[in-house]
Amino acid sequence: MTSIPFSFKTIAASVAVATAAGLSAVAFAAPASAATVTNHPIAVSNCNSTGQICAERPTVTVNTNSGLKVEFTASRAHCSDMIAHIYIDGAEWGSAKVGPGQRDGGYFIPVTPGTHDVSIVAEGVTGGCNTGKLASWAGNLRVETN
Repeated sequence: MTSIPFSFKTIAASVAVATAAGLSAVAFAAPASAATVTNHPIAVSNCNSTGQICAERPTVTVNTNSGLKVEFTASRAHCSDMIAHIYIDGAEWGSAKVGPGQRDGGYFIPVTPGTHDVSIVAEGVTGGCNTGKLASWAGNLRVETN
């Protein structure tokens, strides 16, 4: 068995060189493209529907050079849960149940560069003040583009 001589000085010097190399790589890394975050308060005060799905579909038009990050936060003033259905250019991308003040977890949506419509359809959940018909809803749609 062969032993390799080392000293704490050798280890310290190796760590210093590795740290310096790592820091210089970070210092010379290309800058990330700047993202633009916009918040869109949304409120539907009177759903024109007879059931749990609100007929109104608030839509925000955004422009991006690549993908979108979208997140919905339900209003803290809600008295029951809802399901937030996220649509991109008319097609449903995802949905999540949210309670008052809760976020849907967000979605990264790979889209082509250009203009896109982001919309939300609210679906009521029986409980709290909801006895079988969604009357109104509100929240914030956060969209990140670059």
